[in-house]
Formats: sequence, C-alpha cells, structure tokens
Amino acid sequence: MLNKFFYLPMIITIILTLIGYRTFVNQVERIKQSEYENIIVRHNLLNQYIHLISATNSKLSQSMVNAYALVAEDHYNIHLFDVLSYLKSFNMYGISDYSPSQFAQQLSGTLVVSAKSNIENTVLHDEVTAISMIDDELTLLTGESGLIERVYYTSLQGLIYLTPKVLLENWYFFPEFYQKKFWQEVIPAANPLAEQVFTPVYEDSYSPEIMLTISSPIIINGHFIGALSTDIKLDYMAFLLELEETVGVSFLVNENKQLITTNEAIAFMDSIPKLTNQTTWSSLDGGELYSAPLIDEQLYMLHYINDQDVQLQAISASLVIWLMLFVVLILSFFSVFAFNVKLKNSALMIIDPLTKLYNRHGFFTILKPIYSGLLRSPVEFALIMVDIDDLQGFNDQYGHLAGD
Repeated sequence: MLNKFFYLPMIITIILTLIGYRTFVNQVERIKQSEYENIIVRHNLLNQYIHLISATNSKLSQSMVNAYALVAEDHYNIHLFDVLSYLKSFNMYGISDYSPSQFAQQLSGTLVVSAKSNIENTVLHDEVTAISMIDDELTLLTGESGLIERVYYTSLQGLIYLTPKVLLENWYFFPEFYQKKFWQEVIPAANPLAEQVFTPVYEDSYSPEIMLTISSPIIINGHFIGALSTDIKLDYMAFLLELEETVGVSFLVNENKQLITTNEAIAFMDSIPKLTNQTTWSSLDGGELYSAPLIDEQLYMLHYINDQDVQLQAISASLVIWLMLFVVLILSFFSVFAFNVKLKNSALMIIDPLTKLYNRHGFFTILKPIYSGLLRSPVEFALIMVDIDDLQGFNDQYGHLAGD
C-alpha cells in the first residue's frame, strides 16, 4: 500500500515538469516577440531619420534655388573682391579666419574658392550671395539639433561652402574634391533627371569616419550650377541601434556586406546571405538574421538573434517559476510521506501487532458505524463476546511466550 502512494508524487513531478517546460517555451516566444518588436522600432527610427535628412536636404536645395533667383532678379550680390583673400600658403581664395569684414564675421561656415576660378564671374558672385541668405538655415540644422554632421554647397565654378565652420588649415580646396561620389553621382552626366542621390558609403577625407551623403543638384533656368550635400551622422544611427535593450545585436552594412556601424564584433559576416531590397528573416549560425534595406542596394540594417542567448534569458526569466514548482514538488513528496506515516501510525493504534487482530480501540472504531446502522434497521442482530480469563496462570506455568 505504501508504494502505490508514491505514484502520486511521480504524477505531480511529470505535471510540474510539463508546466515548467511550457513556461520556458512561453518565455522564449515572449522574448522573441519582444525582440521582433524592438527590431521594427529600430528600423522605423532609422528610416524616419534618413527620410528626415533627405527631406531637409531637399528643403535646403529649394532654399538655395529661391535665394539665387532673388539675387538674380534684384541684381544684388556680394562683391567677392571685398570678402575674399588669396591664401598663398593654400593656393586658393578664401575668407580668412581673421577677416575684418562684416560679411566674414556673420558667415557661420567656411568659404573657399579654387585659385583657377574666375572670381569676376557673376554666377560665382550670385552663388555666394545666395549662400549668405540661407546661412542661418544651414547653421540651425548643423547646430544644437545634432542630427546632421555637416552641410556643404559645391559649385561648378570651383566654390565650396561648408558649415559648421572649420579652420582653413584643417580644410581647404583641392581638385580631387570633385572626384568624390557626392559630386560625381549628382552631375547631369550621371543624373540626367536631376534627382536627389544617396552616395554609397565611403571613408571621409578629413576624419577616419564612415560617411553617407545625400546630394541634390541645384538647377537654375535648366542649367546645373552646383550641388547641396548633407552628411548623415552614422554615430547617431548607431545610437538608434542601441535603443531598447535586446538579446541580439543590430548593425549596418553596405551593399558589399561591409560593416558600417555596430555595437560589437560580428564573427559570421562571411555567412550572411545575399542582401535584397526585401525585408527577410533567415537562419544563420544557430540563430536568426533579420535583414531590411534602408537605402535600396546601398545601406541595410541587420539584426542577429542567437538561439542560445534567447534560451539563457528565457531560463533566467522563468527561474522563479521553476523554483516555485520545485518547492511544490518537495512539499508534495513530504505530504505523501506524512500521509503514509499517518496511515501506518493509525494501523498501529487499532491493530494488535502480535495477532494482527483489532484491539479494543480498533474494535470500537469498527463497531460504532455498524452498530449505528443496525439501530436504524428492522433487522434483528446479536453481538457475541468471548472473554478469555485466567491467562496469568497459563503464563506463569508455560511462560509468556507460550501465552502470547
């Protein structure tokens, strides 16, 4: 009888194990669902940031076109002879950092002109005047907002204006500037429809940073005169990748699957499948890889979730439940053991261990319910009692063992 009662804790053990496993599975599903939601939030934020910079670049370009039209209509422009100086050490024209002119002091950026440029050219004068008219707008975007790395206007006439301001010895005009992607991909030969372009990711010339530039052509009366470019802050994009704590890691890659920004080293870059312009999930190296384009065929956001990391976090999250189930299991074993002990003690209280017959307490325990039932019944009954006396003499003559 004792052994069969241990089937109960075994059944309880199986039930609690199933409950614990189901809790673990639910935690895994919850963690993955939370991870998917955070990934979508990150991707949407990155998309919104890029679209914001794109819209801002378009707005600045239109402001430049409008300012140029006003300058040309009013025949008002700044005389470059009054503000430009020939900087012999750099072989270029520029506004010296120590220029006393009011225009130079009000301008928030750095203006340089190629030494080969004709500074008497009216188009060049009109461009500088238009730049001064939108200078406050440029400064606002590259100032406290911190959303834009820098904005610069590059002219077909050999003029470059950059904001925020940098020292001339740290940034100066050089012809190779016009070989950069932000210029080569926006000129009419490469961009006949005069559309806004996103450059491929490239390494910045003035810092070891990886850069992404949005450029818009400036078209005046059907003629291309320059380009207004905006550099995207990849460190801000990296910040967006860190929003909300996740199990996996988010990172950006270019079209060649080269890392752009990430929070940690990625060991499986060679195993990443071909990138497409569709949002995809794929199995990779014991986990799942999310891939979504930010700029078609140029920039992608990837997020890798390691299954083992998810399981470890699920175990950690369900640990309290497992501990509670373990306590319940221990208590169930203890209860069954206590119940069996109680049964054994109860048997010892009503059964004589020598004869295995009911003792006086057992006799009344059995008799009471029977007697109560017979009193309510019309059936006649009798109770026969046998009393064995003088056992003391038997014990004295033959011994207690024989008497027993």
